[in-house]
Amino acid sequence: HSFSAKWSHQLENHFEPTGSFLNQYQAANRLNGTKSILVIDTYLPFHDRESGGHRLFQILLILRKLGYQVSFLPHNQKSEEPYVSELQQKGIEVLIFREPISDIKKQISKRLEKLDIVWICRPQMYREYGSFIRKRCKARIIYDTIDLHFIRVKRQWEFLGKKSKKLHRKWVKFLRDEKSFSRHCDLVLTVTEDEASEVCNWGNEKTFIVPNIHLCTNSSVPSFMDRSGVLFIGSYLHTPNIDAAKWLVHEIMPLVWQKNPETHLFLLGSNPTSEILKLRRSGVCVTGFVKDVKPYFDQVKAFAAPLRYGAGMKGKVGQSMSLGLPVVTTAIGAEGMNLINGKHAFISDDPVIIAQNISTLGDDEAKWNELSTAGIRHMGEYAPEVVSGRIERIIKSLK
Repeated sequence: HSFSAKWSHQLENHFEPTGSFLNQYQAANRLNGTKSILVIDTYLPFHDRESGGHRLFQILLILRKLGYQVSFLPHNQKSEEPYVSELQQKGIEVLIFREPISDIKKQISKRLEKLDIVWICRPQMYREYGSFIRKRCKARIIYDTIDLHFIRVKRQWEFLGKKSKKLHRKWVKFLRDEKSFSRHCDLVLTVTEDEASEVCNWGNEKTFIVPNIHLCTNSSVPSFMDRSGVLFIGSYLHTPNIDAAKWLVHEIMPLVWQKNPETHLFLLGSNPTSEILKLRRSGVCVTGFVKDVKPYFDQVKAFAAPLRYGAGMKGKVGQSMSLGLPVVTTAIGAEGMNLINGKHAFISDDPVIIAQNISTLGDDEAKWNELSTAGIRHMGEYAPEVVSGRIERIIKSLK
């Protein structure tokens, strides 16, 4: 019996060893999943540096687990480690081409006809790729807003007294673009209910919520007595975080220090700007990027997120609650998570009350325990397995 005679029934289902790029590409991926999804974002998902990156990284893992063949295109074409290898080890193809950046579209054109779904993050990427993909293939397009950008910029414009013409132009343009892209795509994703109802008002009925995704702590949470200090975290490439850190140091913490001068404040987060580095003083520690932040969440008594503008669901607030660390925040910091003041977290926009709330968490063990437990329970709604079911239903609705 020759080899071909013995295995003929199997070989019928195999691809020819030669042929076009597409044939070879399909052959290489034949065991990799039934439907293929291409996800496009500005850069790789930095899941340990910023909230949006953490959400997207978890979404990619969920899509893979649901059996899809997943490719990820970082528009900036930067192959940063460990982020590339982490995705590749999970069976996710990362599309980084050796050619100059201008040829990205030529490169993805070769793959388009075999794609079932293209998932485009942010208006900037939709502007770049939306029409290009629509004209060239039949793939269904998901537009993932990440957060409604016009709301974030409009709030910044309002917060600064509606004086800046540049910010006014910027939010008006984002609003026009976001409306137009939401009509052009097959399905819109937002992170919160409020943002979903805003998009529905623009006329796209197919709007769904995929919130931030949090892994709740499964280890025991260090007790109240073993802790001291206050924590803030955020990427300082994001202006709302710079504003919050400065407000915290200049106006809120001095009120806390009047009562308890020993209280230490830690400002964690990547890319601290010169403004942030200037906040260093006795009692204020600016760490820069820390790979494993859990020890900080496990050692302080309160997480302070005094955000005065921004949009979407705040990953830092969810992260803190999921680790059992009670949160003191503002209405904008708490939005999109159905948090009740005093039950799940302390929520106020008044610096005096924010300082009182921080002091309460420093002194009141019973209240601390109550918020710690409620936070972990509440964040169970944002666990990967819960959001996975939601993503599966959303993609099925594209039929």
